[in-house]
Amino acid sequence: MVSEKVKGLRIPSMSSPIWPILITLLGSAVRLFRLGQQSLWYDEAFAWAVASADVRTSIAAILSDGSHPPLYYLVLRFFLHVGQSETIIRLPSAMFGILAVPLVYKIGRLCFGRKAGLIGALWLGLAPFHVWYSQEARMYSMVVFLSLGSVYFFLRTLRENSRILWLGFIVFTALAYPTNYSAFLVSLVQLAFLVCTLRTNYRALRRWTISQVLAFLPLLPWLVALLNREVRSFGFGWIPRPGPLDPLKTLWNFSLGYTGALTPLVSLSLLLFAFAFLRGLWSRRGRLEGDSPKALLFPQAGLFFALWLILPIAFAYLISHLLVPIYIDRFLLVALPPYLILVACGLLSIKNTIARRGLIVALTLAISLSLGRIYFDPIYAKEDWRGLAGYIRQKSQSNDVIFVRTLEGTLPFNYYYRGQLEKVAMSVNRVIAPLDEIAQEHERIWLIYPYPHDTTHFVAKPGPLDLYGGETEPEIRNWLVAHRRDIVEERSFSGLRLILYDLSP
Repeated sequence: MVSEKVKGLRIPSMSSPIWPILITLLGSAVRLFRLGQQSLWYDEAFAWAVASADVRTSIAAILSDGSHPPLYYLVLRFFLHVGQSETIIRLPSAMFGILAVPLVYKIGRLCFGRKAGLIGALWLGLAPFHVWYSQEARMYSMVVFLSLGSVYFFLRTLRENSRILWLGFIVFTALAYPTNYSAFLVSLVQLAFLVCTLRTNYRALRRWTISQVLAFLPLLPWLVALLNREVRSFGFGWIPRPGPLDPLKTLWNFSLGYTGALTPLVSLSLLLFAFAFLRGLWSRRGRLEGDSPKALLFPQAGLFFALWLILPIAFAYLISHLLVPIYIDRFLLVALPPYLILVACGLLSIKNTIARRGLIVALTLAISLSLGRIYFDPIYAKEDWRGLAGYIRQKSQSNDVIFVRTLEGTLPFNYYYRGQLEKVAMSVNRVIAPLDEIAQEHERIWLIYPYPHDTTHFVAKPGPLDLYGGETEPEIRNWLVAHRRDIVEERSFSGLRLILYDLSP
């Protein structure tokens, strides 16, 4: 094994097989670190509740929501047999996030060479945006892993027309579709690439079409059930239409994790990312690199990677303005790997060795510093349902009642609260509970009120809470105003406000 001796230490060369293993171990460490530290928030509690219910109730709940297919919930159901802790609930996401790291290395090496694969895998392993969703009990890291598998086998089949490779492509694609609908964006990229290179890939287009039909079949019964359900709504109604700067915010998210605060250090880092990305995007041809001069790299890699990054973002943006808003960064997570690899290629194309290595180290440090923020910066804190439920258990009395502002809030609260107090959702599908009637039977009321927040680009710091002026339902606003003088205690938890009313004479 070739190595370099630096100050008495033997550092393996870039050609050493130890580097992909070390990078994968690093990606594992950052995804397992503090995995159960934060409370489950609503989306995670919904996943837990669905996976914990009996199969019929689970399927009915997923159909009612309509936003996501069922495969992730079936995987989570298996893990819940091991335990019900936050760590176990988030473990499937962490595992799929870890498995994505070596796949990015394989794809980068296949298309641009070993160095590009190593740097792309390292940056995905540290990427705050990917680590975040590898630590959240949702399906996004799973669909990224399966989409990467689909892309890897797709690229391999263009070089080697093997039945085994086409079978691998079908399997990964067939598993990606029932995990999350964003997998169709990757198939759209593959189709666009085959059309753009039809002269050389016309035979592959026919095989790809047949493979797509086979991969689509497992999802078909689910789509039929979705179309035949009584309620035709989807859980996308809260997503706003994207503005002209939203694609740039998405790239900011891909680079360092979006915060909204353009500090001098963040600005400089983003400028370096932009420089490297544009330079990598300009390189439209794969090249020989590293220790295998006879290796045939994918000759049209630049075009494919450009489509892989740009097409999902452009498609989601156009659909959001023409049909229904769906532009949200976690739906575009499948486009993160090509962005990081293109940035790596941009830096590797710099001829000056000192500048090239310096910029690679600088961007790696910038990503690492940003990664530290998602563990410790309050802007990334989830709603603290654990702390709130524990406080109510300590301070509540036997005749108290708990008002939760919305039905959605009862899911994370039920996960943490095991007390006997009655719980009432103030609003259920805009139907208001009889608040005054319930209040007459109790002397004290605990009101749980979430802060408004925008998760379009990331889990952002909650905005200001207006209890009396921001209500859409006049019945709730009138009740809050009428009992303003009955407030005896208020406490704030991350993303939540807890208010105690004393209605005794």
